[in-house]
Amino acid sequence: MLGKDKVKDWLQHDRKRLNDHWSNKFDAALQSCQSRETFGIPVGPDTSRVIAEVLLSGIEADSTLAPFLKKGRAFRLLDDFTMGFMTELEARQALAALRKAPVERTTRSN
Repeated sequence: MLGKDKVKDWLQHDRKRLNDHWSNKFDAALQSCQSRETFGIPVGPDTSRVIAEVLLSGIEADSTLAPFLKKGRAFRLLDDFTMGFMTELEARQALAALRKAPVERTTRSN
């Protein structure tokens, strides 16, 4: 949710902020189900669906990503996106927006 660069920065300069952030607690809960390691969202159990919705809820409203998702050109099912593009440039722009969207949404709430 925060992105690797922000987490690395907080690990070096503001560990308390990282420890207090909700995503750190969320990650710890996931790790407790997976031998204390982070493998991402567990595949299979129904909780995976809930976790995906919690993490991606509202992503469609991100101002940078929204133009790529409108007009039926894309859809999301849980944590999977299917998108179609006319050019490689447009696809790269959408991918960049998608990668950035959760980070922006999370940092706005801090």
